[in-house]
Amino acid sequence: MKITFLGTGASEGIPAFRCNCPVCIEAREKKGRHFRQNAAVHFESDGGVKILIDMPAQIKMMLEKYSLSDAALDLILFTHYHIDHTAGLFHLLESLERNGHVPGKPVKVFMPEDCHETVMDGIFPDQIDMRSTDYSRFYSLEILKALQKTSEGMLEIQALNTNHLSGSRECHGYLFTENGKRAAYMVDSSSQLPPQTLEALSGIDCLIFENTFDVFPDKGRGHSDHEGVLKIRNLLKPERMILSHISHRNFSHDRLAAFMEKHGIETAWDGMEVLI
Repeated sequence: MKITFLGTGASEGIPAFRCNCPVCIEAREKKGRHFRQNAAVHFESDGGVKILIDMPAQIKMMLEKYSLSDAALDLILFTHYHIDHTAGLFHLLESLERNGHVPGKPVKVFMPEDCHETVMDGIFPDQIDMRSTDYSRFYSLEILKALQKTSEGMLEIQALNTNHLSGSRECHGYLFTENGKRAAYMVDSSSQLPPQTLEALSGIDCLIFENTFDVFPDKGRGHSDHEGVLKIRNLLKPERMILSHISHRNFSHDRLAAFMEKHGIETAWDGMEVLI
């Protein structure tokens, strides 16, 4: 399995717009790994299945920057409806013959049920009417519920509850299983995971987890801080753990990487490639 981190930042990115906090100032000075765009990854299975997880506003340029073909995607997975994960959905929804697109192999798109309802009802101003538009020649929009599985070739994908949202709204992480190897992508994830999620992730080969804050301002559900990351590592004991979805309300890249390295945890950066 090969994973390319297209973006590793939380909703504001780093540096954040009009922010002069120490982390943003350092990012502007040092650039490189200190820059973080909104979190998204490109996943390629050993069998050649190409998957995109989430579509931030800058998704087209992200893919072009790392020479990844949007036309070659087999699956697109959405974690939840928040705008920093769905703003680039505009590109997908506009992919229709009337807009000059040429039909190719339709791409399968999976998302939580409430995210699907949000898209169908109209997530953007003047969006096409999804309920009366035939987009099947270009893509599907399908619901994948928590704990439900789907397969593509030898690759199995399972949606897992991240405990990010309250009430009936859902946020999914995704567990990938292929050739006896297991990897999971769990951004926008609380460190207080449901029992079924913990069970599914126990002893995993590679866990990509979030670290939005250094200290979480609200110790309830939603996100994770340093304490929560170490708690999850000790609970699940992954062979490899990598952090993404990092806010400017956290350590700078160099400081965070050095701190987490002491605990055997890696810190991702935009453009990082991982082989599992």
